[in-house]
Amino acid sequence: MPMSKIYSFIRCFAVVFLAGCSVVSYGQSLACNAGVNISMDQNCEVVMNAQHVLRSETQNLDPNDYLLSVKNLDGSTPTDVLVYDAANSEFSDTIGSQGESLKFLHPGAYSLTVQRKSDGVTCWSDLLIEDKLLPFTEDCPCAATDLVPDEDCIFSCAAIDQVLDSETLTGQAGINPLFKDNCGNAGEISFNDVLSQDASSRDWIITRTWRSLVPDVNGTMVNRDLRCVQRFLFKNIGVGAIMPPSNMVVVTCGIDTDPQSLRNFFSDTSHFNNPDLDAALINSFPSLVDTLPDGGLFFSKIGGSEDRNAYCNMTAGFTDSPTIPSNGGIGETFVRTWNVIDWNTNETLPALTQIIRVTDNAAPVFGLHDTLAVSSTSPWSCDVDIIVTSPDSITDNCAAGGQITWIAYVEVGGTRIEANAANGFTLSGIGTGEHIVNYEVTDASGNTATDSAILIVGDMVQPVALTKRRIKVTFTSFEGECVAKVFTNNIDANSFDTCDDDVDLSIRRFESGDDFGPFVKFNGDDLTDVTTAGVPFGEVMIELKVEDDAGNYNLGWTTVVLEDKATDVTTVCGDTLINVSCTAILDSVIV
Repeated sequence: MPMSKIYSFIRCFAVVFLAGCSVVSYGQSLACNAGVNISMDQNCEVVMNAQHVLRSETQNLDPNDYLLSVKNLDGSTPTDVLVYDAANSEFSDTIGSQGESLKFLHPGAYSLTVQRKSDGVTCWSDLLIEDKLLPFTEDCPCAATDLVPDEDCIFSCAAIDQVLDSETLTGQAGINPLFKDNCGNAGEISFNDVLSQDASSRDWIITRTWRSLVPDVNGTMVNRDLRCVQRFLFKNIGVGAIMPPSNMVVVTCGIDTDPQSLRNFFSDTSHFNNPDLDAALINSFPSLVDTLPDGGLFFSKIGGSEDRNAYCNMTAGFTDSPTIPSNGGIGETFVRTWNVIDWNTNETLPALTQIIRVTDNAAPVFGLHDTLAVSSTSPWSCDVDIIVTSPDSITDNCAAGGQITWIAYVEVGGTRIEANAANGFTLSGIGTGEHIVNYEVTDASGNTATDSAILIVGDMVQPVALTKRRIKVTFTSFEGECVAKVFTNNIDANSFDTCDDDVDLSIRRFESGDDFGPFVKFNGDDLTDVTTAGVPFGEVMIELKVEDDAGNYNLGWTTVVLEDKATDVTTVCGDTLINVSCTAILDSVIV
């Protein structure tokens, strides 16, 4: 074999090993780079032809001699790649999957094939397209490079707290930068603030560097600085900008009266509510006042623990006078004197005074069960007298200052029935049903707290069952039979219930197991004996049930004496031929 042929064979073998090679004949191989990485341009696009993929020794080529085709790594056809339409000199997604150039519209991983038009020889490469461009700054106000800061970039020293590590206030002022990204995704953008002080002017400066979180070459997310560094200037404003604390402060006893405790107390807007003022601050500390970009005010305290307005080189301290008892010893009053100094100029304010009055303006706190104990009526009255239970765990912020009292009451038919200490906390004459018991607990200063509970009065007492002692009944005849009936009103002797004017009555034979009903029937089988005068008779025990509306019931018993009298009709009652009167049933009943 000639040496030139041997050389071409070895060369082709090496290319196949490194990337991939389709060989038609010796010396006609095509070699692609094994892996190609390309970054998106500022328009978030990548245009590729054969020159981007073929190995370096084939770079002196005409891209029009080759066709490119692309697949996703899973073998599917991508939908975000355009093919160059040479006839119309434009990229299109409608002319097929091969072209002399391809335009990629999104980052991604692909498999790319290059084919030589002249002989069909192909090679292939793995393609990774990435967006490596950082977001760019469209507008960077308050740039650190500005020799003279814009007016919008200058604040008072009292605003340092509002700006440091926060973009809220600068956003309200419209001086946050605007960023854009070539592929429309700026990613996670953040900033880092550095606070420093000018040695000569004693003004403060915040230098803000913006950055974006992006992956490095190893895929690790790192912060990269963007091309926007801002500088905000904070000037000292002097003691003339200080707002004195409120000259009169009234708080409830039971809380500490140091400035921070007062601020915590007034942070509850129920104690002070003015949307235009920071009531919690101005009632507790001297404060610096500044104007927000939206025209509102914000307040920064001077003095106290964690005083960040040391930025303004001011400080404040206070002294308290002896306390004067008030309101019968329940409260107290004292004077707090504040002194403020500006360390930049050694300027001081005249003493600022506050009168702090501690008084009892909070109601007691107590608990109740939702439902009080269920009470019952008595056998002799449907109204009850109830001793109500006292409230649970009564506490008061000023309990040591005086006595706490309580009452309870119900409203019945427009009438207030009250339980208090004078009547032993007794609700008198309460009828059956569900009642709302209202509690009022009052401290020595007249502050009253209220709550309510449910009281249920039920009728749990049996009716009184009364029966006639002994009754006699004579039979009548019907269709040749001896018959008689006894009704409840024949047995009842005015049974009653204190809460039910119309009790329900029913009877049955004693211990018969029958259902109770409005009457009991008798017949000749109930004649079990004969008197010395020869009159057939019998005795049957009857049970009377008396039941009230609440379901309580009682029982009574009596004896019914059944007799057969002489009659004008001959009827056989039992085994004896007797005469039965045909007068109205029960007309002859006697007691």
